[in-house]
Order: sequence, then structure tokens, then C-alpha cells
Amino acid sequence: EFSANENFFSGKIPNFRGNRDGIRLVKLDLRNNELSGTIPSVFSILSSLDFLYLEDNDLSGRIPDPLPVSLRKFSIGSNRFNSRLPNNFGELTNLKLFWVQSNALTGTIPSELGLLTNLVNFDISENNFTGSLPTEIGRLTRLERLCVFENNLTGAIPAEMEELVVLEDLRMGGNQFNGTISQGIGLLTNLERLDLENNNLDGSIPTELGNLDRLVRLFLSRNSITGSIPSEFGMLTELELLSLSRNQLNGTIPSTLGRLTTAEMIFLEENSLKGSLPDELCSLQTNSLQFDC
Repeated sequence: EFSANENFFSGKIPNFRGNRDGIRLVKLDLRNNELSGTIPSVFSILSSLDFLYLEDNDLSGRIPDPLPVSLRKFSIGSNRFNSRLPNNFGELTNLKLFWVQSNALTGTIPSELGLLTNLVNFDISENNFTGSLPTEIGRLTRLERLCVFENNLTGAIPAEMEELVVLEDLRMGGNQFNGTISQGIGLLTNLERLDLENNNLDGSIPTELGNLDRLVRLFLSRNSITGSIPSEFGMLTELELLSLSRNQLNGTIPSTLGRLTTAEMIFLEENSLKGSLPDELCSLQTNSLQFDC
């Protein structure tokens, strides 16, 4: 194990020979430094490497291909990598954490993602991935955090995602997803954050979202969502932030929003809502949310 995170080391990553002279490199932690250059190709043959943390440096180039199949945690976020995912991605079945966010990675998300059934935390946000989210993602039933926001992903949100019942954090904003919001998302009752904003979603908001009683933050703004605000949103009693702005919502504001006593921010601007503010909403006074009706 070698850990030198949160320093001011610069230069290139050395060619670690982790399996030489009976010494096995199991963990390498160089995150939060000022390292540059590429990941040495020798990393592909570090057959005992379980943990590789390189985030928050100035590294670039390609992700090693292949990656060691022994990896359980792989974190290279906030660098300048610009390759595709490795060809042996589907063989990384020990992975629990895969963080490659905030790079310039390209290509598509392979269907082999569904083979990584030990994944708990998957973050590919703020890259240049294209194509659709594979339906095989529904096999990742241990997933607690799924972040794919700020890419160029297209297609419908897979209905198979309703199988991800332990999911707590789902962020898919800033893509080009289209179609409607699946009713099945209402089955993900462990969700604390749901972010679908800034896509091309249409149709109405499923009333089943009112079942997400642990939800703290809900982002649906900047889509083409129509219909009314579900009265069932009044059951989201843990909600602190509700963002529905810049859609095509119509009708009146449901009085049930007055039950959101933990709300700090509610955004409804740039819709086609009408009527007056409900008395129940006017009486909603929290530390951060005040109405003058």
C-alpha cells in the first residue's frame, strides 16, 4: 500500500512494479496532488491492485487498457483523461466504486455495464459520453449512487431502472434524454436526490413520485414537461428543494405543497401556471422560505 494523497507532489507517476520481489501493490492513493502526464502502462499488469485513487490532479491521456480485474475502487475524477472506457470494462466484476467524472472521456456506455453487479457508486458525469444508457443497468441492484449528468447521452430513460431499489442518489441532468418519466421511478423509495433537469423529457409528471418520501432534492426543470403539478408532491415531507421551472406545466399550484414544511427553495418560474397562490402555501413559513401573500 502506498498513500501520499493531499500533498503538492508534481511530475509524473512512477512505474510502480508492484508484483516484484514478492511485494504486491494493493492500494495506491495519489489523489489531490499536482501530478501530470499519463498513467504508466505497467498498471495494466498490477494483478493485485484493489484500490487506485488518482482524482484531482492534472493527469491526461488514456485510461490503461486493460485495467486490472482485481480493482474494487477506481477513482480518476477531475483530471484531463480523453480516451474511451477500457475494452475489458465488462470484466471488472469486483468493482464497487467507479469514478471518472470531470474528464474529457468519449464513446458510449457499453451494455457490459450490467455485468458489474457489485457496483455501489458509479459516476461518469461531466464527460463527453454519447449514445443511450443501456437497459442492462437494471441488473446493478446494489447501486446506491448513479451520476451521469452533463454528458451527451440520448434516448429514453430505461424502464429497467425501477429495479435499482437501494438507489439513494440519481443524477441524469444536462443530457439529451427524451420520452417520459417512467412511473417505475416511484418505486425507488430510498432516493434522496433525483435530478432529471435540462433534458428533452416530455409528458406529465408521474403521480408515483409522491411515493419518494425520503426525497430531499428534486430537479425536473428545463424540460418540456406538461400537465399539472401532482398533488401527491405534498407527501414529500423531507423535501428541501423543488425545481420545476422552465417547463410547460399548467393548471394551479396544488394546496398540498403547503405540507412541505422542510422546504427551503421552490422554483416554478417560466411555466403556464395560473390562479392564485393557495392559502396553505402562503402560510408555509420556514427558516429559508417566506411568502408575502
